[in-house]
Amino acid sequence: MSLPRIHERQRGAVAIIVGLMIVVLVGFIGLALDLGKLYVSKSELQNRADSCALAAARDLTGATPLTVSEAAGLTAAARNLVLFQGNLEKQPNITSAETVTYSDSLADPFLDKNSVTYALNTIKYVKCDVSRGNIANWFAQVLNAIPGIHIGANTVGAFAVATTTSAQTTCAIPVYICRPDTATPAVPGGYTIG
Repeated sequence: MSLPRIHERQRGAVAIIVGLMIVVLVGFIGLALDLGKLYVSKSELQNRADSCALAAARDLTGATPLTVSEAAGLTAAARNLVLFQGNLEKQPNITSAETVTYSDSLADPFLDKNSVTYALNTIKYVKCDVSRGNIANWFAQVLNAIPGIHIGANTVGAFAVATTTSAQTTCAIPVYICRPDTATPAVPGGYTIG
């Protein structure tokens, strides 16, 4: 007995389905790994911006020039590497004119050290902007082989604002104050012997 003719026409269908599934699988792998890489880069850039802003705000005393504050911020930022904390020569190029800006209030615009018109003792806020461009994709660029699809390098950025003013405007009220017992037990632990 011979096989029905339906099975003869289906030969090779599995190869086509497997080929399509490989493309879909590579797409999902690329999505997971490449977006994970961008997420890690964003987190590292945020750490870099935070350290820059905090270090720069520490030196906003009103007595020192803004160049001291800016240098402290850029030095702290340079210690936080990006792209899995490696390859120092491939780090984002932080330049002072682009990243460290100052303001006397959150409502006013942030200006670089050369453009600031506020008095030194009124500057209370510092903002650090950092970005990293040309982050190459690992797997998603494989999909560029499909006509009409172009997946290029990505750019990630972060910013942080720090201030010298206190976070509270009134005295802090403690949540709970421990009061020692006035009556101490005669026996440790309060147990009765006997």
